[in-house]
Amino acid sequence: IKYKVKNKLINLNKNYIYLTQTPQAFKFEKLYNLAIQESDSITDEATLCLNKNLNIKFIKGENKNNKITYQEDLDFTIHQYLSKAGNNFILKPIVFSNSRALVPPRTSNRKTPFIIQRPKTVEFLISYTIPEGMTVNTPEDTILHTPFGEYNLTFSLKDNRLSCKRSLKITEGTFEPNQYEAYRSFCKTITNKDNTKLLISTL
Repeated sequence: IKYKVKNKLINLNKNYIYLTQTPQAFKFEKLYNLAIQESDSITDEATLCLNKNLNIKFIKGENKNNKITYQEDLDFTIHQYLSKAGNNFILKPIVFSNSRALVPPRTSNRKTPFIIQRPKTVEFLISYTIPEGMTVNTPEDTILHTPFGEYNLTFSLKDNRLSCKRSLKITEGTFEPNQYEAYRSFCKTITNKDNTKLLISTL
């Protein structure tokens, strides 16, 4: 981490730098009053308190501080989500995905190992109701097993109900430089599969 003054980059003294993470906890009334006063400049709760010279107690954390996960059902509507192609329609079934952010930058002749520090597992099932008189093509299942994680994408069509099930597991670990391109390929494949498009056509 460096900071810039005009056009000059300056090194920070790492002895005085802390990497912070959530969750954060504060007394509600004090935090609420501060937030009202500084509503135009809030970035996060700790910064808000530090800017007011309030004492904050820091508790030592770790990289394995996994976020709480839970299961939830959503019923949602997206207007004009389909693309028209003649008398048919094109559907991009994977709605909740940011897999493009997974793909690491391209490097040539990497010399150092790389680390995946934050393992995660994401699973979801999306169902679509296909209009009467129409059908949809369902591609072959995608099943990937790699040292870096696993990815599964399956489609099924029963009556007029299209179901799309996606699961992604990223594995924690330290990997050799010669595995970097394989890791990029794994991430790029996930991005490509998440952008799958299906044709909804008339019977």
